[in-house]
Amino acid sequence: MPDIFVYLCLDDNPIAYYREACSEFEEPNSVLKWYPFKPDFAVGQLKEGYKAGLFSMRLHVRSVTEKGVFNQSQYRNWSIGFPKRNRAWKIRAAIYQG
Repeated sequence: MPDIFVYLCLDDNPIAYYREACSEFEEPNSVLKWYPFKPDFAVGQLKEGYKAGLFSMRLHVRSVTEKGVFNQSQYRNWSIGFPKRNRAWKIRAAIYQG
């Protein structure tokens, strides 16, 4: 199987990417995981690798002809949905240096 690419784009131009083999996503009961982007230094938008950031996803890859259509209700991690985001907070700080 080919590799999977996820691109981070700025104004429709890819500036960072994540690449992984499809075989890493064959587990049907996969969990939500964090993955790091790798900057595309050929583009030159990001100078430091750590500034590319992270993203979270849950992915399952399978052959429909060999295994049939994927039924989400058979797997717990897919039937429960995604966690909700925490409520945003605004914080004001007055910092003085003496």
